[in-house]
This record gives sequence, structure tokens and C-alpha cells, in this order.
Amino acid sequence: MLTKPVYLEIDKPNYVPIYTVEYEYNSRFYEITILNHSQALDLTGIRVIVAGKKPDGKLSLSIIKSNW
Repeated sequence: MLTKPVYLEIDKPNYVPIYTVEYEYNSRFYEITILNHSQALDLTGIRVIVAGKKPDGKLSLSIIKSNW
């Protein structure tokens, strides 16, 4: 299992390449920190929707609920 930290600024375009292996399941996790002017935002109790574009051009959406 691999956990990678990812930092995203809310006021800048973000490009974070994420590489996977076909048929890989439950082995890569990303700890995402949302930043505002380089300061972490408190997302306690907030639902966050993360969108990404796959290499085939299809959109991938994930809904993340903050539990901390």
C-alpha cells in the first residue's frame, strides 16, 4: 500500500499526475491537503468533490467526506 501526500492550492490551477497500474486495487491512496495561500484549510465536516481527467479523456469524480 502506498500513500502519497498531494497539496492543492484553491486559487491556482493544479496539475498532479497520478500513475496507476491496470487492475491494481486498493493499493494507492492520496492524502490531499487543500491550501489557501499556502495555509491548510480546515475541512472538518465538509464534503469535497475531486475531479480529474483520465488519459482517455473521461472525467473521474470522487466525493470525499472529511472525518477529522
